[in-house]
Amino acid sequence: STIGTPTNLSIRKYLNDHKVPQLFVASGGDFWGDYKEYPWSIGMLPSYRIEASIYAKYILKTKPDAKVALLYQDDAFGKDYLAGLKDGFGADFAKRVISVQTYQVTDPTVDSQVVAMKASGADALVSGVTTRSGAQEIRKVYELGWHPLHMISFVAASVGAVLQPAGLEKAVG
Repeated sequence: STIGTPTNLSIRKYLNDHKVPQLFVASGGDFWGDYKEYPWSIGMLPSYRIEASIYAKYILKTKPDAKVALLYQDDAFGKDYLAGLKDGFGADFAKRVISVQTYQVTDPTVDSQVVAMKASGADALVSGVTTRSGAQEIRKVYELGWHPLHMISFVAASVGAVLQPAGLEKAVG
């Protein structure tokens, strides 16, 4: 059960070439189900892409006129959220998703991305983020007085690792 999407992708080919089992990878990358190409690798978490597709369907059902912003980590982990929203919104993706912001795992904050998303006029926010950036994002959304319908990745949905550091009062709603 090794952790992380990019780290596990970097060793997947080597392990499979040498027939070393890569079991219960702690990543929800949609590609962990490619058993023809990588029979020695198996993921453990639900697919991030399917998660994002479910978010899109929920937004369509509960807020059909929503203008959506997406923040995602610019790697294989985050790109599954982009792909999932494209799946969920289909041909209407470009019309519905009005702001797409990315960040690097080494970026000190995601503040500028949150400011840009709010300025776009979005009233729904999908966050394909990890714990540190999730806490930063929640805090900044609160500081800006922005109140979008907010979907945050299950990776960053931890009370102890995300909501408490952000401030529980800032995560209400």
